[in-house]
Amino acid sequence: MSRIVSGLAAIAVFLIAQAGLVNAAEVKVFSTIGVQAALEELAPKFEQATGNKLNITWATAAILVKRVQAGETADLMVLTKQSLDAGPLPADLNNITVYAAGVGAGSQHAEAATALIRFLHSPEAQAVFKAKGLKPADAPKGT
Repeated sequence: MSRIVSGLAAIAVFLIAQAGLVNAAEVKVFSTIGVQAALEELAPKFEQATGNKLNITWATAAILVKRVQAGETADLMVLTKQSLDAGPLPADLNNITVYAAGVGAGSQHAEAATALIRFLHSPEAQAVFKAKGLKPADAPKGT
């Protein structure tokens, strides 16, 4: 009798684990290599916290933009926005690269991608960005 109960318990645990996997999303991310070191450290933490799996494609922003223009889609894109700004060098010499994340227009997992954006603005993620030499931005309003 105890074997039957043990067997049923094992099946129940398996089914519960499978049910959790059904709700997990595989979030397709296009990311510039400029934030690769930070995201590689943060990805497992996000996956563990949410159950979602990140499928990250690393490339330069120009290559990723070409892929999107050719019709490829991603749930989340982390790309660059070039600007000159009042940093440690004079404005005409100071080139700051601003990275931004946004949910892809054709995202199959927009909710999970939005959760990733919120995670990237968390204090834990901001500490990782700082440790990797990047200056994190304030979280956008509404996230």
